[in-house]
Amino acid sequence: MSRPEVWKPVVGFPGYEVSDRGRVRSFKRDPEGELLKLHPGGRGYLQLVLRRDGRSHSRLVHRVVLEAFAGPCPPGQETRHLNGDRFDNRRANLAWGTPAENRADAIRHGTSPAARTRCPQGHPDGERKCRTCQRDRERSRHRLVDV
Repeated sequence: MSRPEVWKPVVGFPGYEVSDRGRVRSFKRDPEGELLKLHPGGRGYLQLVLRRDGRSHSRLVHRVVLEAFAGPCPPGQETRHLNGDRFDNRRANLAWGTPAENRADAIRHGTSPAARTRCPQGHPDGERKCRTCQRDRERSRHRLVDV
């Protein structure tokens, strides 16, 4: 049997709540609470837009969760995804930590470029780039095209 979802107010944004499962809801238009849509941002982390005083504010979901459940980010620390999954914003998967701890996590999970051994197509990496993909790119660049 699963335990009930725990909701807390979003720090600095009245009318919003965040859950320990990484979901966010708004009470601005619906007194029952309307779940907000989360979108991947430029670096692959889920984000959302919150409104305050007539202005929109983009926020990273993992930071919203940790601020509500663990308090403000300590100086010199950042958010860690303990299992390496940027889309897993459950409280149990998040922690504040140093940049060095975050880099060590990324190497352990295989999500760091330093830990990468294969290109996205599955070919073994060379020293800096996948030789197979680089060779294919060079070949396609030099092909003649019939007009």
